[in-house]
Amino acid sequence: MKLTYFPIKGVAEPIRLALVAGGVDFEDNRLEQGTWPDLKASTPFGALPTLHLDSGEQLAQSDALLRYAGKLGGLYPKDDDVAAMRVDMWLGAADDVQGAIRPTLFEKDDEKKMAMRKVLADETFPKWLSIFDSQLESNGSGFLVGTSMTVADLKLFCILDNLKSGILDGIPPTITEPYAKLQKLYDTVAKHEKVAAYRETTYPPK
Repeated sequence: MKLTYFPIKGVAEPIRLALVAGGVDFEDNRLEQGTWPDLKASTPFGALPTLHLDSGEQLAQSDALLRYAGKLGGLYPKDDDVAAMRVDMWLGAADDVQGAIRPTLFEKDDEKKMAMRKVLADETFPKWLSIFDSQLESNGSGFLVGTSMTVADLKLFCILDNLKSGILDGIPPTITEPYAKLQKLYDTVAKHEKVAAYRETTYPPK
């Protein structure tokens, strides 16, 4: 099985983490610079990530791949439709957060971009971080759904990781610190034995 994406974390990182945490063998295919234009037409939707199954079939759409990876590794409910719907709900909430960030990534006017980022920092992120933090408090297990880690937690972890990294100009990397339950979830995922080993090997400290 081969997961193909660009040589960045992006929307493929939750899928990678789900496969890693679930102990699923896969090839982490990160495209070399300049190879994407020749590959694009061969993908289902002209976009990445894609997942090549051992059968040869190529599938796409990041959330579909994430759910599949979760099922393979025991991180997505298989026999409980309501629990699966709860996980899907929080995956959708994470998508809403990412959707709010996306326009600022493509804004070329620096002044407009920083104004958009200020709205994110002052309004959007506090709203969503509070919602996620409250859910973690309400659920009581340290995870968004149920009593163990799911792909929803991994997707949220990736959002928190981006915010903490300082990669988004205008967003203070300390923005997640007031949210104790989010901090605890972040630490839990980061310290997961397989996740920690993957991150240390793949993204060694500079």
